Amino acid sequence: MAFGFFKRLFSKKDSSSGIPKELSGVMSQILTVVFPGGEIQLHDELKDLSSILGVPASRIEGTFKYACTRAFLGNCDKETLIRGIEKHDDGLSDRQINLFAKFVFTKLIRQNRGFDDPAFLEVALSALGFMPDNNGLEYDEIPGAFGDFGIESTNPVPVNGVLSSNNYLSKLVTDDGLAISWERVCSMRANNIDNLIDCYRITDSKGQVRQYIYISGYHSCTSKKAPKGYKFKL
Repeated sequence: MAFGFFKRLFSKKDSSSGIPKELSGVMSQILTVVFPGGEIQLHDELKDLSSILGVPASRIEGTFKYACTRAFLGNCDKETLIRGIEKHDDGLSDRQINLFAKFVFTKLIRQNRGFDDPAFLEVALSALGFMPDNNGLEYDEIPGAFGDFGIESTNPVPVNGVLSSNNYLSKLVTDDGLAISWERVCSMRANNIDNLIDCYRITDSKGQVRQYIYISGYHSCTSKKAPKGYKFKL
């Protein structure tokens, strides 16, 4: 319900269309808090985000207003914000959505907390679950991994966040075309992988348990490679 309310207020279409006068007033007050510098601040920050994502500002303006407002109102963690950005369906990749959320939380920390020290921001963003972007470096396998990709814990599938784990798995079918379902069994570590690894039990549509798939959700990209025994849906 909360998402629907905010999406209505910050639609990419004319935000005044179909919105009661009192809600328009509330929206204006909220935006004054989120963008105290007014339209100039909104324009400048939107321009910066547009440059980072490589998409037109007009395409993400409504989503940007929504995301900033959602974060500034509190009780919003990384995964909640990412889920909201995804629902706006702006055609962004997993990496772009992660950068979008990171930009919003950086704005929140700087503006509300008054911190602008790069070292502090890095620690704060890391605590929120944002990993360094590696300057846009993308990879299908984690550097230093070994063993069969995705089906051994020493070579887990790199994805950009917990939500991306589910998105990645939802795109897989077995080699013989059967749909799959999955259940996270546990988290573990491997000596050659820096972060926690999630283990998923995979069951095909005939009820047969397949190989376990291992996923590492702490990367700036999501692999485009399928584990042995699986393929991506057409």
